Order: sequence, then C-alpha cells, then structure tokens
Amino acid sequence: MSSVEQLGNGNPGALYVLKHISTEDRKTLFAKNIKGYKIWMLFKDVCGQSFEKTSALISLIHEDASVKRIIRGSERVVLDYLHA
Repeated sequence: MSSVEQLGNGNPGALYVLKHISTEDRKTLFAKNIKGYKIWMLFKDVCGQSFEKTSALISLIHEDASVKRIIRGSERVVLDYLHA
C-alpha cells in the first residue's frame, strides 16, 4: 500500500487532495496524524477547497502546531479541530 493510500485511509475526498499536494505536505500530514476524512475536513472546512491554501496551511502547521483559523464561525486551533 502506498503512502497516499495509507494517508487517505479509503476516503475518496482525502485521496483527491493527496494527489494534488506535495510529498513534503504528505509527510507533514503523516507526522501530525492527519489522515482519511481529516484531510478532507482540512481542505473543505478550513481551506475553502483551495489546494494552494491547503498546502500553505500544512506548511504552517509543520512549523507551528498551534496555528489558528476561523472554522465554522469561530477561531480554533486547526489541529484541535481536526482531532476532535
């Protein structure tokens, strides 16, 4: 099983996103335990379905795990939202 398949965890949305981001972004997602539907949530809920915003946010999360964004109307730590 490839790293894309492992990270996607069978979620079609996650697999779609993973095919459009860099290997470095995938490594960060793996390191931060962001897999499957959480990848789709990051792309859809947090980054407004923008690959550019998703990649930029993944880079920020790599540097600082306490990155905040407005998610569903309130400011939240992105990783807390994804791991809730």
